[in-house]
Amino acid sequence: MADEALLLERLLAGGAIALLIAGAAAATLSPNAIKRLAGLTIAGLGALAALAALGAPGVTLTAGVAVLFAQLAVGVAIIVRLQESYGVIEAPEIDAADAQSEPRDAAS
Repeated sequence: MADEALLLERLLAGGAIALLIAGAAAATLSPNAIKRLAGLTIAGLGALAALAALGAPGVTLTAGVAVLFAQLAVGVAIIVRLQESYGVIEAPEIDAADAQSEPRDAAS
């Protein structure tokens, strides 16, 4: 019985770590702002699940959920502003629009 509980705890921790890594990879590799925010949210949920699997106190988990929700709210607000300002949410297109709007330096 104790072996089964230990195996279950390790499986939960391993799954949570896999979720964290998958979310971090999605946030890093995606050029789309919404997909980046989704990746950060998934990574945060994976971190919280890992904390829960390792037996973190409920206060810590509650604080983590609050921080994750605040991060999500700020991220959505930034994405809305990007869409309003640039008309797109893809990083390469935003970079190209910024490069066009910056004044050119005089030739040396």
